[in-house]
Amino acid sequence: MGIVKKITNGFTATDILQNRLFRHSIFYIIATVIEKAIPFLLLPVMVAYLSTSDYGILQNYIGLQQILMAFVGFSAMGAIGVTFYKKSKEENAEYIFNFLLLGVISVVVLSVVILIFHNTISHNYKLPIKWQMLTILHAYLAFNFILFTGILRLEKKPVAYGITSILKTLVEFLVSIYLIVIIGMKWEGRIIGMLVAFGIFCLASIYHLYKKGYIIPKIRKKCLIDLFVFGLPLIPFTLSQMIRIFLDKGFITHFQGISENGIVGLAMNFGMLMYVITFAFSSTFSPTIYEKLSKPRPNTKKTLVRIIYIYCIGLIGMVFILSFLSKYFIVKFIKPEWSPAIPYIFWILLAFAFSGVQGIVSQFIYYAKRTKVLATISVVNNLAHIILSYFFIQWIGTIGVIYVFCFSAFAGLVVTWFVSAKVYPMPWQLRLNRKI
Repeated sequence: MGIVKKITNGFTATDILQNRLFRHSIFYIIATVIEKAIPFLLLPVMVAYLSTSDYGILQNYIGLQQILMAFVGFSAMGAIGVTFYKKSKEENAEYIFNFLLLGVISVVVLSVVILIFHNTISHNYKLPIKWQMLTILHAYLAFNFILFTGILRLEKKPVAYGITSILKTLVEFLVSIYLIVIIGMKWEGRIIGMLVAFGIFCLASIYHLYKKGYIIPKIRKKCLIDLFVFGLPLIPFTLSQMIRIFLDKGFITHFQGISENGIVGLAMNFGMLMYVITFAFSSTFSPTIYEKLSKPRPNTKKTLVRIIYIYCIGLIGMVFILSFLSKYFIVKFIKPEWSPAIPYIFWILLAFAFSGVQGIVSQFIYYAKRTKVLATISVVNNLAHIILSYFFIQWIGTIGVIYVFCFSAFAGLVVTWFVSAKVYPMPWQLRLNRKI
């Protein structure tokens, strides 16, 4: 506890409660909790109406859709965040239009790629080609919605962000329940529920951005090149966690069966509790980092570092709390055939915690525009992860994949933190006994 007191020295309860970062974080946490609560609200329906095999196919669809999300728009959303406070609204509007255009180009490319490799995906992930193609549409709809909510975060409008996210979530929940429970669909009903919700709010988001003057339809070669150069090296980094999860699903499906993949998918859903926390914090803190560093004050860097240290300590505590609560929920409320998921939860939560910290530390590399460094880290880490997962699942079963998932997340954090300190020096070794 001594180190906690030293790190928090200089912060009072009143300071925290009156801090805009803290207040905005509450809104983001509430909105994100409700949005990410869908898997948990639907769990009783999923385990009652779907078999473990059905759930395994659903998890493979979601995994492929998340992989494609990294390619739609070439992961260039960070470029908008970096330049948002530096450009005029008109310049940002042209930038955003070209970002949307880049998304359309990437959809065409991805469609060709899926058509080429659809047999391999069908064989390893038990996913028919029709649903593979729908993952591209799903990714593009989500891409547009994330753009809109990203602009709301940059404008620091947590209430608008919360209302939008919650309404989208409500539509998704209601449509999924109707299709699964009333109509009698299986995993397909859950997917259609997501597509309908994203489709409605994608159209509404684009319309709203246009009406607010955030879309000016002018093709700018310089904008496209800037977005491409910024985003392309980020694809491996953005994929770092997704590719691990997706390839692990393939290994589990191939070596252990689609039913086992469903069980791991359930454990991953509980791991997403940690993602809710890290995403909510990042949604508020990342724009704050860009804003503070663009207009630095004498103690700006020390303040940012201290907040990150507090964040790390809080995540460690949450891993143990969420692990206990998740196990209790499975034992009390879910059918026994899903109980094999319990041993996986702690390690998955820990992996998401490591990735959450890595995401924050990497913001300094984004700000320094050294995204190629992140790409190198991700490529090396992912290759090691793939090799280790392939062998460990054959040596010790599914738990081996979970161990590798956690270890690679930790390794990515350590290397990213080290590189961040090199490319954009921060006072990581600040004297904790001094007040800010």
